[in-house]
Amino acid sequence: MSDDDGRHFWMAWNLVPFLGKAARRMSRRIFPLLAKRPESGEKGKIKAGTFSLLVQALKQYELEAALEREWKKVKEMGCRVLTPADADYPDRLREIHDPPPVLYMFGSFSPRDEVALAIVGARQASHYGRQAARWISSDLAAAGVTIVSGLARGIDTEAHRAAIDAGGRTLAVLGSGLDRPYPRENRSLCEKIAGDGAVLSPFPLGAEPLAMNFPARNRIISGLSFGTLVVEATERSGSLITANFALEQGREVFAVPGRITHRGSVGTNFLIKNGAGLVQSAADILQEFPPYLSAKLPSRPVSPDPEKNGGDLTSEELSILSFLSVDEAIHIDSLADKVSLRIPRLLDRLLQLEIRDRVVHLPGQNYILRIKRSGGVGKVTRHR
Repeated sequence: MSDDDGRHFWMAWNLVPFLGKAARRMSRRIFPLLAKRPESGEKGKIKAGTFSLLVQALKQYELEAALEREWKKVKEMGCRVLTPADADYPDRLREIHDPPPVLYMFGSFSPRDEVALAIVGARQASHYGRQAARWISSDLAAAGVTIVSGLARGIDTEAHRAAIDAGGRTLAVLGSGLDRPYPRENRSLCEKIAGDGAVLSPFPLGAEPLAMNFPARNRIISGLSFGTLVVEATERSGSLITANFALEQGREVFAVPGRITHRGSVGTNFLIKNGAGLVQSAADILQEFPPYLSAKLPSRPVSPDPEKNGGDLTSEELSILSFLSVDEAIHIDSLADKVSLRIPRLLDRLLQLEIRDRVVHLPGQNYILRIKRSGGVGKVTRHR
């Protein structure tokens, strides 16, 4: 079977829904025979039931015509199709049980992607969760780690954007066809990711973002990564499914802790309680990289401490900070009453705190405390 035949084979059977992994694996032996009448000896070596299933699939889905249409769309869109037989198919993904037979891709892989971490979490994330995702993703990307996520709203989007803004690489895995990125508002983000990273999908072009597709997407996200970091998750979150896949694949699992009264912290606190690495900064993850991966990270100076940006704080600024929190926004009117400052003076002090990266100004004149970083994230090598 030639390389093109092999690629077309996997693309063809990837177009047949509900075929099943076992039948698809066995079908590779049969594929060359479907285009011709098999000899009795050849057919005798194949289980009659499986052969019958595959022939029925060929007739029902008209695979030859479907494959021709799919290949035409691939060329029109300018995307690539990778299979495990390709040299640039990710080695880390090739290692997992039953790796995806087809990856549609915009962009390209890089040797740098060997040092990759998945960051996933709640779609309806809190301000605390969004800040944590941005900060950790930014520092990891700046340190040379490729960020892998699923392009979803909330934590995924924050992780992708932060990696791009830090000048790093990021990979997005879709639960739909490449021509149906979901959610729609992330189409422009998709293009940015493909510009210096990759957007991937195991699903045929035109596939809609159906709920049943996302476990397969999550399995690839964890499979591409050294470990998975969960930032906010409810008790039945899809992010916990990704963490479970990571464990099955022998990968590390990390989580950002949260308030015990916050629904979005139930999943992450559960993971930590059951052995996941507690993460307060990117350094907590970098120190867990084995030496062979740490050696691949470029040297990088330690990040400046935001606590020292702009010099010492005034008594008014310290008073303002004492009434702010990282997870509950406060309106400027309420804050003015608490600190006993007039609005114009308070706005001036809040602006100074924003410049020093201490507070976040939210819509509607609401303010929230920016997460305090716990230290730099210079290159860390941990010998085990």
